[in-house]
Amino acid sequence: LDWFIDHGCRGIGEVTARLPFDDPRVINMFRQCGERGLLVTIESAGMQAGTYGLQDEPNMPRLERLLQAAPQTLIIAHGPGFWAEMAANVSPADKWAYPDGPIEQEGAAWRLLRAYPNLYCDMSAGSGHGALARDLDHARDFLTEFQDRVLYARDYFDNRHQNLLNSLGLPQSILDKIYAGNALRLVPEK
Repeated sequence: LDWFIDHGCRGIGEVTARLPFDDPRVINMFRQCGERGLLVTIESAGMQAGTYGLQDEPNMPRLERLLQAAPQTLIIAHGPGFWAEMAANVSPADKWAYPDGPIEQEGAAWRLLRAYPNLYCDMSAGSGHGALARDLDHARDFLTEFQDRVLYARDYFDNRHQNLLNSLGLPQSILDKIYAGNALRLVPEK
């Protein structure tokens, strides 16, 4: 890690190892990154075989244990395993799917972001877009509450993420944070 830092690295990721979030090897790596000031972007998945990404059960108990074990490490969550947890009552199958439909009750993503200041999220790919687009009122509430911890990112080469953000009627100050301000704060220009 020190070699990478010496060569300009500012973060690690996207971590896609097919290991549980609370595996001792994962915890060790995240602690080492945090001690060196490296942020870590993770791909999140369920526990099913054949998936890629750090694995967890519904309600993200393993991610919570990692957040507790490595509080100095800034973790940027990404992937279907995280974004499925916008809603409560997630099934194991939802952790690798893109659930749709209205959100009846806030899920573990809200709870963990409220409890752990070292947790951030990026809204990239179908998982981030789908989680926000499925219920625009909840998307607006989520982005307003966590405006300092959501990062604009995308794995697509179209404008669907930008169109979604711009359609929500959010104040420009919130959009400025999500589009660039939060990332620049986490990784300031040298």
